[in-house]
Amino acid sequence: MRKLILECFHKDLNQKCGIYRISCNEHSYIGSSINIYYRLKRHISDLLKNKHANKYMQNAFNKYGKDSFNFEVIEECSKTVLINTEAAYIESMSPDLNFIQNPVAVIHSNETLLKISATLKEAYASKRIKNPISKTVYQYNINGFYLKSYESCAEAEKQLNLPKGKVSRVASGKGFSCGHYRWSYELKNELKESRIKPDKTKKVYVYDENNNLVQEWQRVANVASNLGISQSAMSIRIKKGNYYDGLRYSFNPGPG
Repeated sequence: MRKLILECFHKDLNQKCGIYRISCNEHSYIGSSINIYYRLKRHISDLLKNKHANKYMQNAFNKYGKDSFNFEVIEECSKTVLINTEAAYIESMSPDLNFIQNPVAVIHSNETLLKISATLKEAYASKRIKNPISKTVYQYNINGFYLKSYESCAEAEKQLNLPKGKVSRVASGKGFSCGHYRWSYELKNELKESRIKPDKTKKVYVYDENNNLVQEWQRVANVASNLGISQSAMSIRIKKGNYYDGLRYSFNPGPG
């Protein structure tokens, strides 16, 4: 039996398909994978980050520490019998860290859900039935005049190549506009003036050493994210007006 934390260095487990056991004092967990090496790396990574999906295992790891966790391969087997073999070991060994006691039932349930999902997606796509979750959204110009309707926010975002979730946010009253349009779930000839005002955030202009405009950014946050620095650091660069890697950043739309 090996220490769990050391298994990420044992690539002899790579491509091995089978059943494994993780133990800690009197506690144990039975698992299966078509590639035990990568499955263990995931276990170790999630446990060290304190975000493992199995709370029983995470609590034991936090309580007893990494050096208390051991690992062993119980049986190597083919992919076709993997889940059934895992279920047999869980039934015979009764591991207390497994919150799923019947993986065969879970697999069958997932297969059924996938078939239902595929059938519904095909029906929605062919418009044989209407998605009950979808909601008609109405498009207006910036001045609030009605332009067009879409079956859903997702459809509007797809046709106009807009960021996912933004149309819904505006239609729900949490934003002023998206894609230079206003949006609403209510059909009106003209929208009233919104309590949310247009974004007045300054654009950032990028110039090369010859004062040629090479790029525009809608806001400081965008260019800061692209450069991998904080917004405050980006603001300092803009205010100083110095060149960084041959580029200068400015709030001014002209080269001066």
